Amino acid sequence: MNRNQFLALLLPALLLLGLPSAIGADKEESDPIESLFVERATTELILIEVYVTDSKGRPIRGLTIDDFVLKVERRRKPIESVEYFEVTAPPAPA
Repeated sequence: MNRNQFLALLLPALLLLGLPSAIGADKEESDPIESLFVERATTELILIEVYVTDSKGRPIRGLTIDDFVLKVERRRKPIESVEYFEVTAPPAPA
């Protein structure tokens, strides 16, 4: 393959990839190469329900985020928030 044949094959490929902007073509158009790259991020928020009671089964009130430790696969993970809810006993069946 000679140089002219190589350039004849290379030029259409560069045009398809949007490289004319990289070699001095019109800079005002959006660069198609940039649109080929996509960055994705995944986040998870997992809700964990915890019941904390004393030895007589009474709820322990006033606990804060510092009173809890979360470990996943032996690694400590951050806790974003702690909320306290008073749970009442369900009514007795009739």
